[in-house]
Amino acid sequence: MPVFLVRHAHAGEREDWEGDDRRRPLSKKGWKQARGLVEQLEPLGVRRLITSPYVRCVQTLEPL
Repeated sequence: MPVFLVRHAHAGEREDWEGDDRRRPLSKKGWKQARGLVEQLEPLGVRRLITSPYVRCVQTLEPL
């Protein structure tokens, strides 16, 4: 069973985010990257997604 490890998409700079870093969302660039994952992973038949509960990590997998 192949395993694919994907880092979260772009979420802006940590220094520019005020508040709990766990709630830092994807940037516009990050959403574009996340949508691009669909093209790369969908043909591989990925059946299960596991993510950190951090907002940017969950958002990275949402398009899938």
